[in-house]
Amino acid sequence: MKPIFQPEWRSQNRAKRKFYAKYMSWIEKGGYFVVLCVFGAFVFAFNYPVDDVVKAESVPIEAASVAIKSDQDAMVIQTLVNDFDEVKEGQPIMILAEGEMQIALCKQARLAEELKEIGQRDPRALDTGLPKGRTVLAPASGTFHFLPSETAIAKGEPIAKILDYKTLILNAELEGTTIGQAAENQTARITAINMNAGSSTLFRGGANGEDILSGSLVGNEVKDELERQLKGSTVLVRDDIPVTVEGVKQVQIDSQVNLAPGTPNLQTKQAEPSVNYVLLGKVESGTPIGTVQIALPSDLSESSVKTIEKAAAGQNFRTPEGKSYSISKLKGTNFVVQLNVKGAAGASTNSLAATAISRKFAAKIKVTSPPQFLIDAVKAADRNGKAITARVEVVTGTRPIAKLLLKKS
Repeated sequence: MKPIFQPEWRSQNRAKRKFYAKYMSWIEKGGYFVVLCVFGAFVFAFNYPVDDVVKAESVPIEAASVAIKSDQDAMVIQTLVNDFDEVKEGQPIMILAEGEMQIALCKQARLAEELKEIGQRDPRALDTGLPKGRTVLAPASGTFHFLPSETAIAKGEPIAKILDYKTLILNAELEGTTIGQAAENQTARITAINMNAGSSTLFRGGANGEDILSGSLVGNEVKDELERQLKGSTVLVRDDIPVTVEGVKQVQIDSQVNLAPGTPNLQTKQAEPSVNYVLLGKVESGTPIGTVQIALPSDLSESSVKTIEKAAAGQNFRTPEGKSYSISKLKGTNFVVQLNVKGAAGASTNSLAATAISRKFAAKIKVTSPPQFLIDAVKAADRNGKAITARVEVVTGTRPIAKLLLKKS
């Protein structure tokens, strides 16, 4: 019987033959196991879903509001409540001068009052007194916020707002590869809440296995001290020329901290939520916006050429070399037009073929069950003229992780 394996094929090393005889079955089983793992990974990758998201950074968190407007040009004669007072629906809140005549009387009365205060009098500033005006009632219950203006307010422009802090919203312009699937009623994730957006110091302290993002606790003292010591220094950026330090733009600090019980009767600041803190929201309304590029249809192209020829007729232009020319006729003209677009349209057989340059989804997102600390923070920020910001991610769908990885590759 002829041997399957020729003798010269076998290792002549006795140690190797002994190893193969003892462990060959385990090597075979290991090979089968690796193949099985690879196969399992493929199955897992094509069946494990991941979320498709579109997102926006540093979106202000605001209280829902009802704007107070006038259907005429207007000027505020008097506010009947203080800024950020709580008001009830139907409560008188301000008196408005409306229309050109009443606004002129209001300006004249204020000028006379200003001259009177400084002991002067201008015969042109007749002291006729403020016009009676119209008393405005609160359209809803909430917090009154006056939008001060020294000049007349155009009709339709907001004069004041009634804020509802129990309802927090974010107006975000979302971007992403799946922006075409963004729609109302989709789930939103609100993360990276920055309660100290105006600060140049980002302090992330780690304690008990979690991050405590608390830039507001340390203020800008570290930034100011570093700026004092570094200003005027020379720094060398790789592959660049040496440059001089003008100032410190931002300081980021990561540290482990030891926590101790709070000191009684000491002022308490609200620590910012960690980077892993997630709030849920819902897209209440939204519309597609963006810029697209089209090639003009032949009929529009021809009419545009005629418009250009008409506009250029009878005009000379001079080249940098000093030669003078005039345009008599255009030929071989191609148009590429960029358009601003907004809102979804119905299907049409006359739709123009376009290429997207930028696509966004302008969404109004309502926070689901906002926590009390965030409500208090938004109130405080409004009173101080600041803003609370956050990152917004809207889930537009799911896909197997394999498709996501293949697309990235």
